[in-house]
Order: sequence, then C-alpha cells, then structure tokens
Amino acid sequence: SLFVKLNQVLRYGPGFGGVLRTVMSAAPPTADLPITTAGSTQLIGIHIHETLVAFSEDYKPIPMVAESWDITDDGRTYTFHLREGRKFHNGEDVTADDVVASYERFIEVSPRAPSFDLVESVEAVDNYTVVIKLREPSRTLLTNLAVLSSALVIQPRSIIEGKGGGELKVPDEIIGCGPYKLKEYNPDTLITL
Repeated sequence: SLFVKLNQVLRYGPGFGGVLRTVMSAAPPTADLPITTAGSTQLIGIHIHETLVAFSEDYKPIPMVAESWDITDDGRTYTFHLREGRKFHNGEDVTADDVVASYERFIEVSPRAPSFDLVESVEAVDNYTVVIKLREPSRTLLTNLAVLSSALVIQPRSIIEGKGGGELKVPDEIIGCGPYKLKEYNPDTLITL
C-alpha cells in the first residue's frame, strides 16, 4: 500500500527502482494538463511535464526548464536562459522554439489564459533563450509560469504545433521532459508512468 511504501521511505530513506502503486480519488478527465484545472490530471501531469519556473518550498519562483532569467529595469522584459542538454521523452532537445509553441498552445486551450493578458510577445532569440515582453510591468508573471493547475508546461513543438484547441492523443502525444513518461492511460482502471 501507499502507506507502507511511504513508511519505508521515512524509515529507511529513499531507494531506487521498484514499483509504487497508489489509488486516486478521482479519474482524471484528460492527461492533457494545459486544458484542465482538474486536480487528478495535475497529479499525473506534474510527473510527466515541467514548467519554465517552479515554486520552491516557500513558494518563491525558482528555475526549472529555465536555468535563470533576467528582468529589465522597467519590469517589462523577461529573458529566460534555458538549461542546455534537456531532452523530451521522445529524445528531442528542449529548445526555445518548444517554449514559444507551448505558450501559444496554452493561450489557445487553457482556462488560465487570461492570467497572461499582459504578455505582449514571446519569442525565441536563439535555441536556448526566450524573451517575454509585457505591455506593463507585472509582479505575477513568474508566479503564473509556475502554477501547476492548467499549467503552462513545456511540450515538444513537433507534437503540439498545428493542434489548435484539440486535446492531445494519449499516450503518444503526451510528451514532456519531466522525470516520468506516460506509458499506459486508462483513467478508470490503470495509469502507468
């Protein structure tokens, strides 16, 4: 059981390998994290995907796919420097073009799209640099990038480009750069990462 496994981790420390089986309180309505605020989808998606920035233990934005960022003095331009060598589950490199495509899809499909109304543009400067320009300064941009509910996760441009508002096919198009890959998806009986 989950309780036994957690007790072992607490008693003996984390181990490598093995299988953790658990039960979810609700079946996820989709595995496509950006299109829903459902907590059950979030519980799966956070293991498959990563965001540009994340929250630290004390809820401060910290780097995730981005290695660092710079903010101009006027607070309107954020330059994100991506970690080089990151790979998606399909073997493709994570690049600035993927970040731009992920943002564009997010704005089209996410119920949280209005939280990015101040964004004027998102562009790839080179393979590992993304610039986000705002219409006016905002103290919430980094927080909005880190929120996991209907998250702006980084997905491969080759998978999401041209998909429009449609839901991604499971499991073939649910590709992330997080620690786990979606292997099997039958939400009413079994989800395997």
